[in-house]
Amino acid sequence: MKTIIFHVRSRPDNPELGYGDLVQVFDGDNNLYGGHGSTCPNPYKTLEIGRKPWTKLYGWIDNQTTTFECVEHDRYGKCLLINSGFPVASRVPNPNRDGAYIITEVFVHTGAHKSNNKRWRGSAGCLTIPPEDWDNFISLFEIGEKGQLTIKPYMESK
Repeated sequence: MKTIIFHVRSRPDNPELGYGDLVQVFDGDNNLYGGHGSTCPNPYKTLEIGRKPWTKLYGWIDNQTTTFECVEHDRYGKCLLINSGFPVASRVPNPNRDGAYIITEVFVHTGAHKSNNKRWRGSAGCLTIPPEDWDNFISLFEIGEKGQLTIKPYMESK
């Protein structure tokens, strides 16, 4: 069974663009992959009247251990579905869930989805991998494969 660990080093607004977190994939004790990723939603959404900040739009996945399954999605293609699409903990109130501390339908997918800016995460709460790393990352998984996903701070306090 494969294990994915996202090490959180950033916030949705810092870095505003890009992939400030680290991700590793293990198969048992074998480290299969290491690179950048993001646990953060987009920092804002551009509207006709200006920008709306992430805090009024999205949840932000909290530190936790849960499951993933490799699936074929009609929007993202081959990607990883977290906790079978059921709620996972959010570290902030989620405006999409009436302020509840949950996020649903969370995926790991390529960043910059449908964006010309490759540093734009393209996330409303999902975990993302930079487009230039996506093929290497997702090639580690087969459709239907299940495993464990952990989100934790980059540096744990003692």
